[in-house]
Amino acid sequence: TSWYVQALAMNRDIFGVAAPACLLQIVERGTALILNIVLGVVLRDYGPRVSLEKRLAAGCSLAGLALVVSGVVERIRRAAPRLPGDTAGVSSLSVGWLVPQFCSIAAAEAVVFPAQNEWAAGRPDLIGLTVVTQAAAAFALGLLLPSLSDWLPQSSINQGHYDLFFFSLAAGCAASAAVLLSVPSRVWGSSAS
Repeated sequence: TSWYVQALAMNRDIFGVAAPACLLQIVERGTALILNIVLGVVLRDYGPRVSLEKRLAAGCSLAGLALVVSGVVERIRRAAPRLPGDTAGVSSLSVGWLVPQFCSIAAAEAVVFPAQNEWAAGRPDLIGLTVVTQAAAAFALGLLLPSLSDWLPQSSINQGHYDLFFFSLAAGCAASAAVLLSVPSRVWGSSAS
């Protein structure tokens, strides 16, 4: 949703046609599809040599990279001049600047989703713990939401700090990657190291 809002506040003119912001999802889905095919071929031969936790950590790192790119692009977007005659505060920065973050998150999905499925199939005893942990994280995020209203205002993206929101999510991804790499392989049920 936040990337959609970001796209709405950018110049979406492509060859004289105003592209709908929702069409940027095509970039993410297309990249994910291509990467899933490529990674399927590569991991068929090399996947067993890369441990499960390292693949999950790589996915978290790629997601963090996408969020850092999002934060940087948001700062550039805010600093760019507004489109002439536009009263909504739309930036003159091209929506094309969002493509790297969509491709990075697609790469993260292409790495994480197969690893998640492998982990869930191999460790059904930890599914309950995972659900409880996710519920606790969602509850904690719910407690933070009132203080996030300055970052993600209801009115305009230009009045908020989406960049700080993206950077804080990137820090969470980095923390997740660190946890994945610091917990012993036997906990994850990984046979490779």
